[in-house]
Amino acid sequence: EATGQALASPSQPIVSTSGVTVRPGHNQVASRAAGGIAIWSADSLEFERLIDRAWGVGQTFDAAYAPRRGEVITFGRVARRWRGPDARVVHTYEFPESLRDVETSADGETAVAPMLDEIRVFDTATGDVLFAVPHVGNARPKYAMSPSGLFIVTWTHSRATVWSVASGERVVTVHTP
Repeated sequence: EATGQALASPSQPIVSTSGVTVRPGHNQVASRAAGGIAIWSADSLEFERLIDRAWGVGQTFDAAYAPRRGEVITFGRVARRWRGPDARVVHTYEFPESLRDVETSADGETAVAPMLDEIRVFDTATGDVLFAVPHVGNARPKYAMSPSGLFIVTWTHSRATVWSVASGERVVTVHTP
């Protein structure tokens, strides 16, 4: 992820670069834009295309790359997998509510996001939930995914817990004073 100034021109969408994702090896950058996800050339910073514009339910809040599949995944109330230079939709799946603040593994295969009072880990190819961590008490936990996608960590003001993505099992919990 990177941060910076907004990119725009009369023929390009106005985007916030607070959510920029670089696509390694493909010389492309994706960023949130009005009406969807903007794809840019990383070499020239030229706007290439806008995807997910006014299509389906809700709006797009986050995007990730799955380089092994050659796909962009956009997240909102509906997740869409896009492939190829023409950005055709190859799979769509719905969530029970709009996803915000999605964290993905570096390979784009696994993601974690808050959903229905839980932190859910899911497969980005199918949308299948791999496991869920319920909220305990009134504190809504924060979360992060390891770059390898092997672990997630959830934390509140009093404890942090590491979870195995493969098994959904708790690895360790550390209590903080």
